[in-house]
Amino acid sequence: RMVLQRGANVPIWGTAGAGETVKVSFRSQTKATRADARGHWRVNLDPLPVGEPADLTISGRNTIVLDDVLVGEVWVGSGQSNMDTDVDDYVQADQPLRAAVAERHPRVRLYHSERGTGWQETTPETAAHFSAQLFYFGVLLESKLGVPVGLMEGAVRGSPSANWIAEKTIQSDAGIQAAIADWEKYHPYAASQEQYHRVLAQWEKAVAALPPGTPADKRPPRPWEAPPAGHTNGPRGDFYAKHIRPMMPYAIRGVLWDQGEGGTNIYGVGQDVVMHALIASWRRDWGQGDFPFLYVQKPSGEGCTLNPVDPVNKGAGATAQLPPNPPQRYWDADARLQYLRIMENPNTFMVTASDLGAGIHPFNKSGYATRDCQVALG
Repeated sequence: RMVLQRGANVPIWGTAGAGETVKVSFRSQTKATRADARGHWRVNLDPLPVGEPADLTISGRNTIVLDDVLVGEVWVGSGQSNMDTDVDDYVQADQPLRAAVAERHPRVRLYHSERGTGWQETTPETAAHFSAQLFYFGVLLESKLGVPVGLMEGAVRGSPSANWIAEKTIQSDAGIQAAIADWEKYHPYAASQEQYHRVLAQWEKAVAALPPGTPADKRPPRPWEAPPAGHTNGPRGDFYAKHIRPMMPYAIRGVLWDQGEGGTNIYGVGQDVVMHALIASWRRDWGQGDFPFLYVQKPSGEGCTLNPVDPVNKGAGATAQLPPNPPQRYWDADARLQYLRIMENPNTFMVTASDLGAGIHPFNKSGYATRDCQVALG
């Protein structure tokens, strides 16, 4: 039930006995190769046009037949909770999403990186536990283009961008390393440690002077200890290894990314710097050139809503009058600029979202997906 990317060389790969001859047949094409000493093999099908479903046959000492294979557009959806949360989480508040999931979409196929279900046809049951944003994006894309759409989800709630880059890339990326060195230059770790210990001593003295039994919420907060530049809490690259690397080199049209609230988790390094490394490394490892990389603007919403009655803008505001500049919350002007600078990467596009539903988890996923689709079509 998978979808192969149209108009591109399509890698098909697997394992066999060492030196075993393997043939791959699809439609009128047959490609043959020999497995290497470790049993790994790969062939590339020539660019394919859209057509009727067909069988993909892989034969060697045994034969595997994959049926109902389509050709169309393939997109990967990744990031954190706004990509990871399911249709079921949003259907009650999102009417267009509810209407879409109530129908079957036989030419939209779903693949989840960790659920072990393989490729699935889109039904109300299979879509219910798939990314709400990615599902609606695919449904719109199929209706606009009139071709099958394959959606591959690999996302994790609350994940910083450092989890989506291989450790070797973080260590070797010139931009990340320069940012770490720059932070250390202007915020020396030794000086921050001296300041921390002075403030900590004052705090300990103040706490000791409190009456016995003083509730914790009435005590002064413990001083925060700044880590050294480049410090990361927990592993780096683990979600890339688990969710993205196994998809490679599956032929795709592009990536739709929604992440940002979790930051980078590389102390002193901004999101624009880390995303430069992420985008470049994914493209390099995929081996398919500078495929389109779409990412959703952060913060979610908070800007003026020109048409609040449009379902795309639902929940974004109650007036069509232009309000003052949005409040800054914990996002400052530099954070907003960081998201604009991500577009300095080639073939990389920001999905404007400041006029859509606001909050960490905006409920109008169909509105965000509609904007995603508009950018993808462009």
